[in-house]
Amino acid sequence: MQNQSNVLVLEKIKEQYASKQREYLQLADSLNAGTNKAANFAGNDMLKSKLLGITEQLQQFEKMMGQYQLAITSNSPVLLIVENARPPLWLDKPKVLTTVAVTFFAALLFSYLIVLFIENRNFSV
Repeated sequence: MQNQSNVLVLEKIKEQYASKQREYLQLADSLNAGTNKAANFAGNDMLKSKLLGITEQLQQFEKMMGQYQLAITSNSPVLLIVENARPPLWLDKPKVLTTVAVTFFAALLFSYLIVLFIENRNFSV
C-alpha cells in the first residue's frame, strides 16, 4: 500500500520535473533570442533570475526523485519490531477490593466536606 503510494508520488514528481524542464528550455531559448537586443537588459535580468529559480527547483525535484526511488527499491517493512515482548513474572489482576475501599473513603470524605461547606453557608446567612 505504501509502496503504491510512493510509486504514484514518484510519477507525479517526474511529470512536474518534465514540465519544469520544458519551461527552462523555453526561457533559455527566449533569453538567447533576446541577447541581440541591447535595450532589453531588464527583461534579460528577469529571465536569468527565473532560470536560476527553475534550476533550483529542478535540483530539488531530482533530490526528491532519488529519495522516492530509494524508498520504493528498499521495500522496508512498515512496522519494525524493536524488542520482543516478555511474559510478566507474576499475574497482574485488578485489585477490586482495594479500589472499591479507596473509592468509598474518598467519596465519604468528599461528601463530608460538601456537607460542612453547605452548613457553614447556612449559618452565615
